[in-house]
Amino acid sequence: MGDGMVREVLAFRQKKVTVGLADSRVVSVRSNDELETVVRMYSDGLVGLASAVGPHDRDALERQARAALVHGVPFAPGPVRDRQLTHAHPGDTHDAASLVRATTELLDVLRGRYPDFVFSHQVTWSSDHLSLTNDVGLDLQWSRATTYVVLLVKQKGSPNILDTLLVVDGPSFDGDAAIAQADAFLPAFRAGLAPMPAGRKRVVFEGLGPLQGRLQSDLTARSLSTGASVFAGREVSLHPDFRLLDSRDASRVRTCPFDLFGTVRQTPELVLLGPDGVQGVADRREAEVLGVPDTGNGWGKVHELPRPVVGELRIPGTGGLSPLLDDESILVCLAMGADCSDAGDYALPVQLAYTLDAEGRPVQRLPPITLTGNLFDVFGDDWVGATETKARPGIQESHVVTHMTVA
Repeated sequence: MGDGMVREVLAFRQKKVTVGLADSRVVSVRSNDELETVVRMYSDGLVGLASAVGPHDRDALERQARAALVHGVPFAPGPVRDRQLTHAHPGDTHDAASLVRATTELLDVLRGRYPDFVFSHQVTWSSDHLSLTNDVGLDLQWSRATTYVVLLVKQKGSPNILDTLLVVDGPSFDGDAAIAQADAFLPAFRAGLAPMPAGRKRVVFEGLGPLQGRLQSDLTARSLSTGASVFAGREVSLHPDFRLLDSRDASRVRTCPFDLFGTVRQTPELVLLGPDGVQGVADRREAEVLGVPDTGNGWGKVHELPRPVVGELRIPGTGGLSPLLDDESILVCLAMGADCSDAGDYALPVQLAYTLDAEGRPVQRLPPITLTGNLFDVFGDDWVGATETKARPGIQESHVVTHMTVA
């Protein structure tokens, strides 16, 4: 543009079909196709933006974004320049009829195999496309098609809102994975309650699970620099085998390889916690303000300026679960209401957990328990390891194993 301004356009289109379930049957179907567009104008260290949902007048949006510069929103680093990247995570395509048909076939199997359970909630197919372009050589494109099966499971006669859940996500509708999960967990649920455990136990999580919340809030560059993070101002000594990664590796996980400012990391996986200490995430704007590296973590709603957000967390592991277990290992499946103090002391109410056999298969469910520990011990002296194999058929997370105490 001749006046020195740089125009940038961010567009996100999502096609979605959602099949609603209740009482082990399909009860609703909803389809939508939504486009959200934002125009950003950069000029003299400032940024203005304007957005629209659905069909829009691009020239009008550009005028609105230009006019918004009067608000004086600072953006010293300016836009990303001269970067091109296209990445696709392909998957199935569904319309309402095909998704209902696949869902109905799955429910028929589950009703027949587990007539004493009721399955509810939803199955969703989503096709996402994200585009970020500007006048100075930025052209980034990413797409992903995913089918999510989320089944809330309740045993007939149970007073609970839900007793357990089955979750499958991936490029295709994987009914076999949902059935395999049911076959692994529902017989163990039927087996009744195991005795109440006590003391220090080897605890297995599917991914980071309920431990993730405090990590996401406390591993930003701002929380570390202001002292708001549990990791700020202390020497962090973790187990030598422990690594916590923020992954933007689109070849490994089904994630977008760039952030909403257009930053593409040189190294897709960022070590947040490890032998070299603590690394906080930042986006392009925050990095300029705090004088830290831009880690490419600018995310948020399309119509707003992004903010620093911890992304896809993973802990690299090796092998399967069996070598990491002992005779009294506990698998945590549902835990809500965790609390972590500024000293890292953790209290974790667990609504659903199972005892495991030597191969890591669920045997019996446990009564509700509370697990306690310290965050630095959980990833330090109490750490056992993580698996390379996935925690369940049809999910992306691996098993994470550490020690905690049953309070």
